[in-house]
Amino acid sequence: MANLVHSCGWQRVTGKPHLAYPLLVKEFFANFNHSIEDPATDHQYTTWVRGKWIQFSPAVIAHYYELPALDFEPIPADFDMTQVAQFLYGRADAWPLAGPKFLHNQLTESLRIFHIFVCHNIDPTSHRTDFKESRAQFLYHLASGHRIDLGEHIFRFIVDFASQYASGRSPMFPCLISALCLADGVPLLPHEEPENHEPPITKRTLGNPVARRAADNPAPPPAAETDRLLRQMFTQLSEQGRVLNSIQRTQLAMQRTVDHMRIEIDSLKESNNTLRGGQRTINFTYDDVNHRMLQFAQCLDIYTVASQPSAPSAPHHGSTPDDPSDHP
Repeated sequence: MANLVHSCGWQRVTGKPHLAYPLLVKEFFANFNHSIEDPATDHQYTTWVRGKWIQFSPAVIAHYYELPALDFEPIPADFDMTQVAQFLYGRADAWPLAGPKFLHNQLTESLRIFHIFVCHNIDPTSHRTDFKESRAQFLYHLASGHRIDLGEHIFRFIVDFASQYASGRSPMFPCLISALCLADGVPLLPHEEPENHEPPITKRTLGNPVARRAADNPAPPPAAETDRLLRQMFTQLSEQGRVLNSIQRTQLAMQRTVDHMRIEIDSLKESNNTLRGGQRTINFTYDDVNHRMLQFAQCLDIYTVASQPSAPSAPHHGSTPDDPSDHP
């Protein structure tokens, strides 16, 4: 892979990148000149950034990356996909694929490194685990030694990206765009801070004999029986997971029921305590009433005795009551 990068003149692409200014790059895409290739306009191959028209074209990109003028070979329209798959996977039985897409971890070791390099430095994408036939053809074309016009390729990528740009997306080629804007005199805003982007695949990585050793055959794909066992294990684990979730939901429901019952019991205890207090009050009141009634009865008896008339006194000895006839 290091020899391939060297033969294509892509050393600058694997070098330390320029500082990236995120806000500047966002403004570049937000104000991109979508008629940039129209020769009828006064601004062909220029775009507007912060009050200034800057040069932006395949030639400008090639100059920045110091790309040599070589004989380029356009990517063919048709490929022998059996040959492509065998080359990328390093196996005679690679085609047809086991699934709808190519898998990154099935590539040969050196091509896995080259694929990461392409996905970051040449044809940026954040998704590398699998890819379509078009990218497989692109990888095959490059890795088999065919040269492409990298300046034109990156220019076309940025133009297509700008036509679909939304403010929430991460801009592509931020280091390149920042460098071209600053080289054309675009001013930075006060306190505008840069970001330092380090490519994962550099000249050191590509030149590492351990990283690019010739042991390109990946581990063979799992056998059919192993696949069946894995699917069976996955099904069992999924079923166990569903049962566990059901048990957990039941436990939560039971816990809520227990908590509710505890609240009801506490409420009943409080009501019982209130009733007991009321019973004690009633008993005290009843005893008090009985005591008062007893006192009242005693007082009534005393009053009754005191209010009865006294008995007549006995006559004195030798005297008789006055006889009315004795009086004149």
